Amino acid sequence: MDAIINEANKTISVTMPYKTDLTKLKATFITTGEGVYVEGKKQISEITENNFTDTVFYEVRDSDGNSVKYRVTVILPLEPFVPYPKDCEGATCECMQDTTTGDVWTKKTTGGYQNYNKLMSPGGYISTLNNMQMCGFDDYGWDLPTKSQFDTMRTYILSVSNGSKGDWFNNRGFSGISNNGRYLGQCLYYSDCSNLSATSGRLWFFRTSDGVISDVNQTYGDGVTYAWGVHSKP
Repeated sequence: MDAIINEANKTISVTMPYKTDLTKLKATFITTGEGVYVEGKKQISEITENNFTDTVFYEVRDSDGNSVKYRVTVILPLEPFVPYPKDCEGATCECMQDTTTGDVWTKKTTGGYQNYNKLMSPGGYISTLNNMQMCGFDDYGWDLPTKSQFDTMRTYILSVSNGSKGDWFNNRGFSGISNNGRYLGQCLYYSDCSNLSATSGRLWFFRTSDGVISDVNQTYGDGVTYAWGVHSKP
């Protein structure tokens, strides 16, 4: 993970994936000086382990005996998802709320390959989520998730082993999420989002086997067989 360095305040911060073990982290760094030390112990890039449960001070020394200390802090995201039970009953309510963003997510199976031109149109697939009033919402705010929302989801499960990422969602409010599925997001060209019949339009997909986010031709789907609906609260 890339660190954010504030040279003026001599602070360094880095955000790690949810549930990362902070007790034995190895920092990667380059120095042209005499060396880098933590509590007097010389550090070796990518080898020396430190406990980042609390702030760690890295001392950078030059060949003249001068030194500068940097306050290094590692940040972990809070548990992002909790079940959202309002008006949810049984298999008809496969949903969860992101308590950080307020987004409420739901999953539906398309039942096979599908021409995705209809996804965004009135009476199309996503609008059926509104009609079912899933997750307690009965307005017409459902849509396919954006690339940014997909990136957020991927960040949450970076620490989950490949092939188990679907289970992570199933344990947090979803049901029936495949460990080897592909799920649709918003089209790549936002000007085409209201009319997916445009041949240049493409859709994002999220792969639960390894967390890869990619994009596909929206007309054919390239084997994508699932759709996510998301309602972002005002």
